[in-house]
Amino acid sequence: NYFANINHWTEIHENLCISIESLISVCDDENSAALQKKLLFINRRWKEIFDRVQQFEHGESIKKKRDEFYAGRSNILDTLDKIDAEIQAYLPCTIKHFKFYRIE
Repeated sequence: NYFANINHWTEIHENLCISIESLISVCDDENSAALQKKLLFINRRWKEIFDRVQQFEHGESIKKKRDEFYAGRSNILDTLDKIDAEIQAYLPCTIKHFKFYRIE
């Protein structure tokens, strides 16, 4: 999973933003304007990346739940087939037997 450590990168991004904001507060107007532009660019890029990661994780979650659903469904159908086979084998009065011995 490429995004397993997204929390680590989120923390680094937050620390970077705090550092840039403190630099903006102590720099002259020209440098603070340049830093502000860079900060806006970094924040915009981070939001794009973070949104894609969230989308990817959501897709993975849906895929996992779908796989779990189909595995559970398969288990239930297998169990029902086993129960049906046991009923057919041990129960002499089934519809099949009634039809076979039906009096016309």
